[in-house]
Amino acid sequence: MACEKSGKFTCRALVLAAVWLLSLSLTSGSLADPPKTKKTPDVVVLIVADLDGVNIQYNNVVKKSVAESDLRSLLGATRWQARNVHISSVDNSTSVDFLSGRTVNWRGGGLLVGPFAQTFKRFDLIAVHYIAPSGYTFRSLRDYSDRYVNIDWSNTNNTYSYLINIKNHNFDRLNLPLIVDPAKDDQNGGSGRKMQVGRGILLAFLFALAAGAIVVIAVNRITRNERSNRA
Repeated sequence: MACEKSGKFTCRALVLAAVWLLSLSLTSGSLADPPKTKKTPDVVVLIVADLDGVNIQYNNVVKKSVAESDLRSLLGATRWQARNVHISSVDNSTSVDFLSGRTVNWRGGGLLVGPFAQTFKRFDLIAVHYIAPSGYTFRSLRDYSDRYVNIDWSNTNNTYSYLINIKNHNFDRLNLPLIVDPAKDDQNGGSGRKMQVGRGILLAFLFALAAGAIVVIAVNRITRNERSNRA
């Protein structure tokens, strides 16, 4: 099912943002707190709450039927609704874009993490990036480890990132907490060790956000102009 005309512009914006975030996740290992592994993620998921947009980027080409099956599994685990679904393969990767509302928990401040590990558990490394709306109060999962997964959490501004390392693929579901009380350093106005990133990464991240904002503004203007012309 292809995106509608306005949806295509949104999809392209999401893909661009996903590429930016993927490049940052790969460079952050040398400039910030390095994760336990420096492998390239097998799957990168970007959720842009302000746009109701979700992008899934595979690090290789997968069949459309496989991508559709993964999407059904993810929607079942998250209870999200998907519209304007677009699946494409370019070069050595496959991308899935769709729109879905209510991807973040406004009241509790929780972000879903377990469904991504559940859906993509056949892979070894999964990266999940949430770009939350301005004013969002984060009270969700941070670093976590058990016999099945190791999860590294980091955040900059309104972006919350999870690097999920699957240690044992033999699980049906992870009982990860959704709402977590803030750490003491967060309550006292600090940001914790995960916020102690190198200046280079911070500047690169701000540049990426600025580029993404330009794309979003352009998308909104194009869509508005098209609606005006049709009227």
